[in-house]
Amino acid sequence: MADWGPDVPSVNSTLIQLINMLHEKLQQAQARVKEIGETSNTSAANNARAKVKSISGLMGTLLEKMASRKQLSLPAEIYIADMCSTVGLDDTARDIYLRVANQVEKDPAIAKTAGRAITRVRSNLINMLAKQGDYEEANKQAGQLVAAHPRALEPMMEQGRILLTWSEKDPSHYKDAVAHWAKLRNSLLGMVKKPPEYFEATYNLAFALYGQASAGGDKAQAAEKAKQAQQLLKSTLLLNPNLSSPDMVIQYNSLLEKINELQERASSR
Repeated sequence: MADWGPDVPSVNSTLIQLINMLHEKLQQAQARVKEIGETSNTSAANNARAKVKSISGLMGTLLEKMASRKQLSLPAEIYIADMCSTVGLDDTARDIYLRVANQVEKDPAIAKTAGRAITRVRSNLINMLAKQGDYEEANKQAGQLVAAHPRALEPMMEQGRILLTWSEKDPSHYKDAVAHWAKLRNSLLGMVKKPPEYFEATYNLAFALYGQASAGGDKAQAAEKAKQAQQLLKSTLLLNPNLSSPDMVIQYNSLLEKINELQERASSR
């Protein structure tokens, strides 16, 4: 049907029902694999894994054909992208999510009908783009998610993490990362009981400053950035010795060691 059926809503709806049936079968097969034991080498386990592979393959073939169809509702497109991600078709899922996000960006009316779904679409898209190294588009999508939810903390945290990862690949973006994390940290500074995000924001701001200092350039400016990062970490540890967790304390101390080493190398030149 996917090969010869016309690209019309009625046929597409039937095909989506078929995908849903296959997904239910896939979940049952995956549950069977877990029940037997994923590392088991028995014939029953091998048969269960073969069934998972077979159903995933069928879904993938059908989903690839569905991805090129045009007469799909927005929820249908999102569902197809979700299912593509489920069977490992990440590139196809990314392309559909991106298409949906662009539709919403161009047409505010679509954004209203999409509701919460577009938030999930952008979140999934951001993660995919970042994993694939497309930090520019990931940052753009994260910025739009922040704009849509200006009072939500997690989208701002996610955009900051993307900027930081991007900066490690291209140090020219450390400036943007510093500005982002400084703004976010300042917004949490007045809270009497500091949330875990405050300590992460402080760490990431210090890391971005350290990155700027490590990138070279003007020696005086690099030394100042390193000093700022050091002071941020030390003052936060002094006021909140336990931070948000033992792991965060380790991260702070580890970064302090790196900053000290950088300062020692700079002073010996």
